[in-house]
Amino acid sequence: MTQDSSDTSRTDTPDGPRDAPDTGTARPGAAVPLHYLTTALGAIAAGLLLVTGIVSGVLGGMFLGWAGWLWGAGPLGMALGALVVAVTLGLLFVVCRLAAYGTASRVGPGAFALGWTLAMFALTGYTVGESIVITANAINYAFLFGGIFVVLVATLTTRPAQRLPVITN
Repeated sequence: MTQDSSDTSRTDTPDGPRDAPDTGTARPGAAVPLHYLTTALGAIAAGLLLVTGIVSGVLGGMFLGWAGWLWGAGPLGMALGALVVAVTLGLLFVVCRLAAYGTASRVGPGAFALGWTLAMFALTGYTVGESIVITANAINYAFLFGGIFVVLVATLTTRPAQRLPVITN
């Protein structure tokens, strides 16, 4: 049996016709290989987690801007400010671990951590009105550097992604 020149998906062997090995090029009407789909979904998830990290960093930084005010309000304000920062850092760790669980790799928490860290560094600079959001006091430094530490620990304690087994016929 001879092979038709227009049909490149079948080859002739002594045992009879057999499918040709996949060369990575998609034929018209053929299904997209699974690894392309998972790569695309992983990239979309990483992008969304990066944006989520930026948004949560900006909102968290603005929310905890009043912790600096509490820090100067006496011992009760200091205790309350420290409690709020500790709870916020705990929530930050949980969000990073959920990103790790959702993406089953270090890419998810890494993207979230990158976005959050970029937002924190942006909030330490001067704004258009020449004011700063995160002021120079101990509680805000605890939030800034403690948050960076928390997202790094949450990212690095995530197990690397496991390769999926290849199923052959």
